[in-house]
Amino acid sequence: MFFKTAIVIYKELRAQKKYINDIVEPYLNELEVRHNGLFTKYQRFKITSSYCLYVPVIVCYSVSRLIGQPISQEQRKSATMMGLITPLYDDLLDELNLTPNQIEQLTTAPENYQSDVFLVNAVKEIGVDLNNSAFDKAAYLQVSKDVLQVQIDTIEQFNPNISSNELQKITWDKAMISFVYYYTHLFGTPTKEMREALYEVAGLQQFCNDLFDMYKDCQGKSYTLANTCQDFSNLKTFFFEKNKALFQKVSALPYPKKDKEYFMIRMLLIICSGLVAINYMIKLEKIKGKPVNWFTLSRKELVIDMEKPKNLILWFLSLWKLMRLYQKQAF
Repeated sequence: MFFKTAIVIYKELRAQKKYINDIVEPYLNELEVRHNGLFTKYQRFKITSSYCLYVPVIVCYSVSRLIGQPISQEQRKSATMMGLITPLYDDLLDELNLTPNQIEQLTTAPENYQSDVFLVNAVKEIGVDLNNSAFDKAAYLQVSKDVLQVQIDTIEQFNPNISSNELQKITWDKAMISFVYYYTHLFGTPTKEMREALYEVAGLQQFCNDLFDMYKDCQGKSYTLANTCQDFSNLKTFFFEKNKALFQKVSALPYPKKDKEYFMIRMLLIICSGLVAINYMIKLEKIKGKPVNWFTLSRKELVIDMEKPKNLILWFLSLWKLMRLYQKQAF
């Protein structure tokens, strides 16, 4: 099943890259002409190389297969547009300094929002299309408000006195609500059981992302469970505990065993990379001596290249280990 899943994802990623080249890139050009502005090079990179690629394939297609509801071409477009709008919303808060009230107005009634700012008008146009194409518009608007609130809460990550418990809650909450946001637009309100499963899988994926973003977060003085960790051996224990919680929630879902295993492989493709990163940091702690002030380390020391053959092998072994744990616990 692992090799079959890997082949499927490879094909999906290739097809989505073609879709981005054929549809998304021209659409970005049209937005620039229509609203008299330009996306930055970094914004385009995030949109085309990350969010529009991985949101549809890793999140939406995986959930679609799990619940047995194939994604139509219209839903594929929506999944891609949700990927497109996600990093732009971050920029509205971080760069344009729009107030939460302004962003709520832009989210809930974009057609009535007036602005002469390019990025705002681009988000407005995408937002109108997403609101009109949602499976359940009222539910989608409500979860959009929840996404905004979590984004506001994440400001606390710039507080150097924030506790580990607060960081864990923010990490899991902001990731979960993003997954719920994508799910709600395509399929409607998730069940309690599905929401709990999405909470664990999304939180772990965000946690792993923070492990690989340690240098960037340290430079930006953004505090995470990773860059505030004083003992990565303890964090490794936490990682396995959260994986066990994920396995429990997914195994409790009312779907066929083979579909849940397929879903877990797709989710663990991201999550297992976190184990590679944690083991790397444990070795670094032995060299530097605990506790390490991660904010003083160089980019070379903190950035992990997952394309290196050694790390690819470690990634595969980590995936195998986590899938074995899942099968033992779930079945």
